[in-house]
Amino acid sequence: MSEIESRSKKFGRDIFANEVVLDEECERELENERELEKEVERQLSHEEPIMEQKWDYSKIFSAESPLTLPSHAGIVCFRTAICCISPEFENINWDKNIDIYVTDNCMKTVGDSMSPMLEKRQQFLRLVDAAIHFDKYSKLLLLSEYEADSILLLQWER
Repeated sequence: MSEIESRSKKFGRDIFANEVVLDEECERELENERELEKEVERQLSHEEPIMEQKWDYSKIFSAESPLTLPSHAGIVCFRTAICCISPEFENINWDKNIDIYVTDNCMKTVGDSMSPMLEKRQQFLRLVDAAIHFDKYSKLLLLSEYEADSILLLQWER
């Protein structure tokens, strides 16, 4: 046992630990982490939901293409609609073989360049998460959440 003690004294003589320095450094790192974790909380003003234009959703089951749906559904080419929101999108080399359409209601939920409230509404905009594929002509129709829910309800009732 004495041999172990003598060796530990011999080999451990030049090792010093400054606990105060390490504690201060750890504290600084923790403080930086706490600052990064702080969440900026913003109070958003109350906004009324956009009133969607209702159309005969049952027509979706007999339509061969988005273009054969009722006119008050406001079906437009996605490429055209997105370029109206921001002219920068015109520089994209859009594939001519892809036919994507969007309803007017869907465009209102993802962005509307005609609205002076666009800057204010950006906190409330949603991602597109509903679409219908028309197999016969290989066209895709993007829908608003309300339209998708209404069509699903009709489908379940069939």
